[in-house]
Amino acid sequence: MNTSPLLRKLHSNNKMYAKYVHKYANSIYSLSYVMLEESVAAEEVTTCTFLELYEPFSQADWNPRQFSLQAYQFCIRQCSEGLTSDPLRSTEALNERVLKFLWYGMKLPLADIQCILGQSVPILKAQLRKEREQANKKGHPSNHSHGLWNTPILKI
Repeated sequence: MNTSPLLRKLHSNNKMYAKYVHKYANSIYSLSYVMLEESVAAEEVTTCTFLELYEPFSQADWNPRQFSLQAYQFCIRQCSEGLTSDPLRSTEALNERVLKFLWYGMKLPLADIQCILGQSVPILKAQLRKEREQANKKGHPSNHSHGLWNTPILKI
């Protein structure tokens, strides 16, 4: 049976997309959980993130290097939209938690964090320095000063 080139490409794309989803699902879920502090909502955001990414992924000019960056951006945007109705959550505190998670938890380079958050490297460095100084005043290292290590991880 002769399979058309388009069908072969779609099948190949689906396999590759599944590979990326498998690779990044835990980190997207963890980021969602850090932001929302609720496991069911974090699972929903994770699912929506990958559904939203499928269309750009299917484009011929899609760059695989951008997958994780776009996934983090979509995740942060969805979580932020869900939190706008919660007046008890400080945007500044949430931004700090996201930055700390990406830097200390995910160990992403500042260049990637700059792309994800849309802030300059000097601003990010200043925010991280401020966090370290505050953590040192409290008497504990900054990379253990947040509850990221207790974040549940989704196993696929």
